[in-house]
Amino acid sequence: MSVIGIDFGNESCYVAAAKAGGIETLANDYSLRATPSCVAFAGKKRILGVAAKNQMVTNLKNTIFGFKKLLGRKFNDPHVQHELKKLPFRAEPLQNNVIGIRVNYLDKEHVFTPEQLLAMLFTKLKVDSTSALGGAQVNDCVIAVPWYFTNAERKALLDAAAIAGLNVLRLINETTATALSYGFYKQDLPAVEEKSRFVAFVDCGHASLQVSICAFNKGKLRMVTSACEQLGGRDFDEILANYFSDEFGSKYKIDPRTNARAYLRLLTEVEKIKKQMSANKLSLDEIHSVEIVGGSTRIPAIKGIIEKVFGKHASTTLNQDEAVSRGAALQCAIMSPAVRVRDFKVQDIQNYPVHVSWDGDPSNENRMEVFPALHAAPFSRQLTLYRREPFSMEIYYGDVPYPDPYIGRWIIRDIKPNALGESQEVKVKIRINQNGIVGITSATLTEKKDQNDVTPDGNVPENTEGQQEQKQQSPQQQEEMDVTPEDNSGDGKKEKKKSGVKLVELPIDVQTHGFSSTDLNGYIEQESKMIFNDASEKERVDARNALEEYVYEMRDKLQEDGPLSGYVMQMDRENIVNQLNNLENWLYEEGEDCAKDVYISKLSNLRSHIDPIKGRCAEYEAQPGVLNELGHAIQLAHKVINEYRSGDAKYDHLLETDMLNISETADKTFKWLEEARGKLVATPKTKDPPVKIADIQHEYQTLTTCVNSVLSRPKPKPPQQQPPPQQQNNGTDAGNQANHDQQQNHTGTDDKQQAQQPKHANEDTMDID
Repeated sequence: MSVIGIDFGNESCYVAAAKAGGIETLANDYSLRATPSCVAFAGKKRILGVAAKNQMVTNLKNTIFGFKKLLGRKFNDPHVQHELKKLPFRAEPLQNNVIGIRVNYLDKEHVFTPEQLLAMLFTKLKVDSTSALGGAQVNDCVIAVPWYFTNAERKALLDAAAIAGLNVLRLINETTATALSYGFYKQDLPAVEEKSRFVAFVDCGHASLQVSICAFNKGKLRMVTSACEQLGGRDFDEILANYFSDEFGSKYKIDPRTNARAYLRLLTEVEKIKKQMSANKLSLDEIHSVEIVGGSTRIPAIKGIIEKVFGKHASTTLNQDEAVSRGAALQCAIMSPAVRVRDFKVQDIQNYPVHVSWDGDPSNENRMEVFPALHAAPFSRQLTLYRREPFSMEIYYGDVPYPDPYIGRWIIRDIKPNALGESQEVKVKIRINQNGIVGITSATLTEKKDQNDVTPDGNVPENTEGQQEQKQQSPQQQEEMDVTPEDNSGDGKKEKKKSGVKLVELPIDVQTHGFSSTDLNGYIEQESKMIFNDASEKERVDARNALEEYVYEMRDKLQEDGPLSGYVMQMDRENIVNQLNNLENWLYEEGEDCAKDVYISKLSNLRSHIDPIKGRCAEYEAQPGVLNELGHAIQLAHKVINEYRSGDAKYDHLLETDMLNISETADKTFKWLEEARGKLVATPKTKDPPVKIADIQHEYQTLTTCVNSVLSRPKPKPPQQQPPPQQQNNGTDAGNQANHDQQQNHTGTDDKQQAQQPKHANEDTMDID
């Protein structure tokens, strides 16, 4: 299983993967690293990524782009209305004021939400990643989001990922991902106990400008502050496009802004011009360096402004387009158990202040700020209230550049007064999780034993005089919240039970952003059907293209001067060519949109008539070479026979019967070859050859096997001479070793002298293999 990081941009997406050799940015099916954030519909198929952008001008109403700014928003949001004015497709409000985008798909009108469109794009990225990784399963991922994304936008993105079947380990802010990509490989960072190194990051992309400052120490980073402005490269394009539109109006009395297609072409051209032009808090003293990323930072004027503001050279250590996706992939590798990587701690920040109110009363008395802006995240706070009945809590942003600061409403149920009719202590945990999403994760009721109960040691338990006095205070004071920071390690840790205290988990009803489980399951099922339809449509189109390609290829080859024309009768050839012409006309008329099986059937019928001609052509064209090869094998066999009969020493170990076998086989093969050539000469090429290539190859194999089986027989090894036995003394037994040694000592005869003694004529010898 592979882990990936996704940088979902307003204009394009980048995907990086953690591999054994490090982080690698993956290429899509067009061998490009950037995949346009475009989804299009044409007839029965969806077109995604590069292909969608390539046909944008010709299919304007059914090509959807720029939907990153629509995620999690309401249709009547002024920001949404501002965005929709720039977009050529049809948008409309759905139930609960949800944004709907109307397209023509499967020959009828469909309405999709921005989350569904993003899920389609994620499906494409998932398929391309699987292909780029050699078929390795892609499931776990980390997705980078703009720092300014709210709860609603983050929930919408998570819903889209769920529809696409992606398991999101974390949503990471783009600025944080950039910082991680920078700091992970730095070996010269100060130690943990030393002063942090502060680095500023400026990310100017297609639709936003984000600036952040990060504190680095060895093995960790801490985001200090961030700021953003929703201006980017597209705004520069719009300024240029408006400039040229005014110029066209004054010179040629033409305004491209009045025609959506013309204005889109103008935007495409000014983007090219912009790229060509681009080619030719803390005190500033504490900033170590300034790193710039994002495609728009290539513009010299932007780079100059950054350097002027910070008073430092703008460094381009990081890849300006891929830094975010690489940082997201690093974070995914750190979090995933499937990849082993050294740990690097990341502490992010919350973008906006978070307020909470209770009982539906947002007045100053019944609300408070639980998380200020730029607060560390993830983080939990525990709020303590005294209640005798169920109540609700609302969470919203204190200061957000959107018209709707609402986050959600949590209704805490099953609260009752104690046995004395008094309010009971309720502890509510509010958490910013690692995805930057704020919510109430748990509510616990603290039930204390009755005052008359006695502990085993004989003491009266905890209902002390001070507590009684507290419960007798006014309701407003009882509702005042105590804010206590809590362990950041995660949710779900149960509190320890204390003596005289019983903790009860309270049920919570949640009303917040995002799809309900029913809607989400419905969208997942709908996406699965569309994926299946995409595959079926691809198979249908491939079958049609295969038929069309076969028609064109065979018609060219069957023309009078074509390579197949000499292997078919004239009348048959004309009939087949007419059939191909009629089939071509059918393909562009009623055969334009047929089922896959229809194309397969027609192609099979064509092949039944034409493939025999192709096979005949292949046989006749290949036979001369194969026949010559067989003739050469016969000559080699005769050469072996002649060399044997001439007394060549290399054949001394072979028998006459072996050579006789080779000779008979060679003569038989030669006779067969002559007969085959005669048959082929007498047969016209418009008929199937009487001798097939397979027959010729069989004869060749038979002859070469016969010759090789004889010639591969090894020569016997030459005999080795055995040393002669030692002389016997006075007829004594040669096995009497003692007498032999004594004789040798007396006579002084050595082994060399014995070896020089003559050998007995009748003595046996032995060959030792």
